[in-house]
Amino acid sequence: MKYLILGTAGHIDHGKTTLIKALTGIDTDRLIEEKKRGISIDLGFAHLNLSEQITLGIVDVPGHERFLKNMLAGTGGIDIAMLVIAADEGIMPQTLEHLAMLNLLGIRAGLVALTKIDRVEEDWILMVEGEIRTALSDSFLKDAAICRISAFTGAGLTELKAELLNLSRGTHSRNEEAPFRLWIDRVFSAKGFGTVVTGTALSGKTAIGETLLLQPDSMPLKIRGLESHGTAVQTVRAGQRAAINVSGASIDDMSRGKFLSDIGRGQTTIRWDALYIGERSQEVINGTRIRFHIGTGEFIGRAYNKGDGLAGIVQLIFEKPVCGALADKGILRRYSPQDLLGGITLLQPSNQKGRRKVAPGLFVLAEAVRSSDLQKTIEALLQIYRPGVELIELRRLCGYINNRDISENIEQLINKKIIIRLQEHCFLESEVSALFSSVKKTLLDHHMRNSDQAGYSREILRQKLDVRPKIFDLLAGHWVKENLLLQAGGDLALSSHADSHESWRKSIEELAEKLFSEPGLLEIGSQLLEEKIHPASERKRIFDSMIRVGILIRVGEFYVYRKTIQYIVRLIQKHLSQNATISVAELRDILQTSRRIALPVMEYLDAHKYTVRSGDVRKPGPRLEDLSE
Repeated sequence: MKYLILGTAGHIDHGKTTLIKALTGIDTDRLIEEKKRGISIDLGFAHLNLSEQITLGIVDVPGHERFLKNMLAGTGGIDIAMLVIAADEGIMPQTLEHLAMLNLLGIRAGLVALTKIDRVEEDWILMVEGEIRTALSDSFLKDAAICRISAFTGAGLTELKAELLNLSRGTHSRNEEAPFRLWIDRVFSAKGFGTVVTGTALSGKTAIGETLLLQPDSMPLKIRGLESHGTAVQTVRAGQRAAINVSGASIDDMSRGKFLSDIGRGQTTIRWDALYIGERSQEVINGTRIRFHIGTGEFIGRAYNKGDGLAGIVQLIFEKPVCGALADKGILRRYSPQDLLGGITLLQPSNQKGRRKVAPGLFVLAEAVRSSDLQKTIEALLQIYRPGVELIELRRLCGYINNRDISENIEQLINKKIIIRLQEHCFLESEVSALFSSVKKTLLDHHMRNSDQAGYSREILRQKLDVRPKIFDLLAGHWVKENLLLQAGGDLALSSHADSHESWRKSIEELAEKLFSEPGLLEIGSQLLEEKIHPASERKRIFDSMIRVGILIRVGEFYVYRKTIQYIVRLIQKHLSQNATISVAELRDILQTSRRIALPVMEYLDAHKYTVRSGDVRKPGPRLEDLSE
C-alpha cells in the first residue's frame, strides 16, 4: 500500500473544507467555534482511498491570515498540495502567500481546485483560469492541472479524484526504511487509554511495543496502541496519519511543535546554521526578530546573516531549544508584522560564537544539501567535525536518512579513496594525510636532534596534533599498521628511524662495554663518568641514553653496568649451589667491596626475584636461573 499526504492551501472561504467533505464525507471542522463561525480555525484531517494501492491522508488548513501559524503546522508533511481557489473571487492575498510557502517548503506535486464554478459563467471561469496560470508561472504548479469543481452540485469531483490518482502514482512514497519521525499536531487524553498524540509519519515505521523519544525533551516513550484513519493497527508507516497511545509521559509533557523520533536521531540546540532563500527579495537584517515554523512548531528567535542576506547562510538563535535535523525545511516570518521572509533549510547546530563566522565546510554542506548529494554531504560533515566522526554520530548528523543508504555511500567513498574507516570512525583521507605530514615533520625534527632516543612521547605528540585520545589511538594504530610508524613502548617513531637508532644503540653498547667492563667495577658515579666520558659536553647525553636503554641500572643511589649485574647473579648462583643461603656480608666479600655497595645490590636482587629474604639471609629466588637481565 502506498500512503501519501494531501494538503490543502488557499484563501479563507474558498471552499477547502466543503471540498474535502464532498470528496471524503468527513467534516474536518471539529471545533464548536469552527462550526459556529463557518470558518476553519485549526487543522482538520480526513482520508481518501484512491485505489486498492493508494491511500491519501488529508490535512485541511485554515485560510484566514490570523491562523497562519496553524496553517503552517499542517504543511510540514505534505506530499501533494491542492491549492483551492474560488471561481467567483479568483486569486486572493492568502492564495499567493500559501503558494509562496509551499514553494519554499520544496513541495513539487500538486494541482489547483477551482471551486464554486456553479456561481459564475463560463467566460468568467476562463478569465480566472488565465489569471491563475499567470500567478503560477514561477511556481511548482506552473504546469499543474486546474480542476473545475462544484462541491454543491458534485460537478468535477470524479475528474478531481482521477487527477489525484494520477499525481499519486507519480509521487514517490516516503522512505519506510529511514528512521521514524512524527511531528505532533494534536494531543488529548482518551478514557481508559491515557495520553494520545496524532500526526503524520514523515519517515520510517514504528509498531506497538517500540520505544520512541519525545523531542526536544529526549524523553523515552513506549507505544501502547496505534490507529490510522480510525482503524487500530499494529504498525504505522511513512505517509500515514497516526494516533499513538503512549506511556511514559503525561498530557502536560506533550504539545504541538514537539515530535516523536527513533532513538539516535535529531539534534537539539538554541543556535542553528541554516540555508536561507528570501521570498520576493526579502533580506534578513542582522538581529531581525523572527518566527521560525518547522514541522508543527513555531519558534521565536533572531536571525543573523553569514551570506549576502538574500540567499546564503544564516544563523538562527532561538529563545528555547529547537530539535531538528540536517535538510529539515521551514518557513521564516518576521516577528511583527508577521510577513513572510523566506524559506529555511537546517544545516547544523552552530558552534561559532561569532555570528559572522562560518565553520569550515559549511558552504560545501549547504551546496550538498541543496543538490541532495549524500556523498558530498558526508564529505562536508567529516570536514566540519574533523578529525574523525564515529559512524553512529555520522548517521545522526546526516538526519533522517536510512542507515543502508549512508553505509553504501560510505563504502563508495572508501573505494574512491576519499574517506578512510578505522574501526567505527570515518575520516577524510586528505585529513589523515595532513595529520601524518604534521606527525612526520615533528618526528623528523626530533630524530635529527635525538638520534639516541627510540621515539617521541606518544602523549606529547597527541597534544601537538590537538586530537582526542580515542582519535589519536585509531590514527596511530593505522600508521603503525601501514608501516609508517613504529611503536616503542610509550613512544612513536618513524619507520625510517629504526635503522639509524639501531646503529646508535649498537655504538652506545660498544662504548659501554669499553668503558665499564673492567673486572670489579661496580659503582658508576659522577667521578667515574668524568674520567671515562669525553668530551664533557657529551657526558650527560651519553649517560642519560645509557640509562634510558637499560645499559646502566639504578641500584640505590648509584648505577651499575647491566653486564655487571649479570656477573653478580652468576657469582651468587655459584655460591648458592654450594650453600643454602647468602648474607650481605658474604656478598660483600665475594664482590670485594663495602657494605654500602653490597646492601643496595642485594636489595635490588630481592626486588627482581633473584633472591628471597629470609631473616638476615637470602635464599635462591625464582629468577636465579634467568641471566638475561
